[in-house]
Amino acid sequence: MSNIKLLVVGPLKSGKSTIANIIGEIADGLGDIYRPTHGLRVVECERDPPPAVASFGKINLELWDVSGDFKYEKCWAPI
Repeated sequence: MSNIKLLVVGPLKSGKSTIANIIGEIADGLGDIYRPTHGLRVVECERDPPPAVASFGKINLELWDVSGDFKYEKCWAPI
């Protein structure tokens, strides 16, 4: 099994959490209510690789949803 860590970063209210939720199969699409990420949220999921690299087996994917709010700016460097 291959492990992949993917950071989802960008400005405040740009849709980072929505993208992480869709890839992690937590949601099917856009939500009605805005819920800001507080610091960092990790979404874990397991995926089959594309056919071209199927020899790698399953992929363990970690999506690190990083808040774009400047009040968490001190967390960005350690992340």
